[in-house]
Amino acid sequence: MSELARTGAWATQHPQQVAVILSVQLRMPEATLLSWQQRVRYGVTPVTLELISRQQEIADLFIGKN
Repeated sequence: MSELARTGAWATQHPQQVAVILSVQLRMPEATLLSWQQRVRYGVTPVTLELISRQQEIADLFIGKN
């Protein structure tokens, strides 16, 4: 878990480098990935009932339950 936390902190602090790395791997424009990287925050959080409930709400939207 500590390695994930360290990697996530680095990725959050270095969006340009992450965009470069991902653009090669995903074959997507670097500018698109940089825009996304500037909005996303990486991290490790515990799985809680609230988190599961929020994720289920999103899944239900995709299958038309709500």
